[in-house]
Amino acid sequence: MSPKGFYPRKSLTQRFWEKVDKTTPDDCWVWKAGKCGNGYGAIKNNHIQLSAHRVAWELTYGPIPKKLDVLHHCDTPLCVNPSHLFIGTNTDNMRDCINKGRNNPPIGENHPNSILTLSQVKEIKKAKLSQEKLANQYQVSRWTIRNILNGIVWKEA
Repeated sequence: MSPKGFYPRKSLTQRFWEKVDKTTPDDCWVWKAGKCGNGYGAIKNNHIQLSAHRVAWELTYGPIPKKLDVLHHCDTPLCVNPSHLFIGTNTDNMRDCINKGRNNPPIGENHPNSILTLSQVKEIKKAKLSQEKLANQYQVSRWTIRNILNGIVWKEA
C-alpha cells in the first residue's frame, strides 16, 4: 500500500506510449505531447529531452548505433510508428531529403523571416532613390537594399 498522495513513477515505456495516437495501425502514429523546436516530438526522461521518434525506435528495436540517425519513411515529424522509421547516416538523411524534394527552402515572401513582398522588391529595383532612403521607406537595413539591388537576394524578383 503506497502512502497517501504518493504515486509510483511510471516507466518511460508507459509514459511514452500513453502520448501516442495509434488509431490506425498501419498509418502514422502521431505524438500528442511536447515538441522540440524543430517540430519533432519530445519527451523528457531524467530531466533530459529526447526525440520521440528516437525513443520509439529504441523501445521497439533497441539502441541506435553510434553516428546513426532515425529517419522517417513517411516524412511526418510527429510520427513515432516504428514501421515508418529506419536507421541511416546523416548523408542518408540528406539524400532522402533531396529525393523527396524537401531540400528547397522557402524563398521570397514565403520565407518566414521575410519583411518585404515581391511587389515591394520590384518597386525597390525600379526606384531611383538612394539605398538609405529606400531602407528608411521600406523599414529594412541598407544592406538588405544593397543585396536586392546587386541580385544577391530576391533573385526571382
